[in-house]
Amino acid sequence: MLLLLAALAFDALAGGSFPITGALPRPGEVVGRLALELDRRLNRPERGDVTLLVRGAVVAVAVPGLAATLGWLIAGFGRALSPVGLVLEFVLL
Repeated sequence: MLLLLAALAFDALAGGSFPITGALPRPGEVVGRLALELDRRLNRPERGDVTLLVRGAVVAVAVPGLAATLGWLIAGFGRALSPVGLVLEFVLL
């Protein structure tokens, strides 16, 4: 948790101008692209209301679940590599 707070503070101070910012998309951008793609593929006009509701519910559970899983994997990877992993985790956050 301390590492997350440090990453958020660094991002606020740097204003997103860290050199890696250009190489990696920001998490909000990734989720936004994912939402647009899922909307394009799953919400076609010919689908019925119930189908759209079920698909929306699946997406509403799957996207946060994916984010939580990736966060858990990054944190576990950081702990496994000890000092180097903490730096890597800080950069990825």
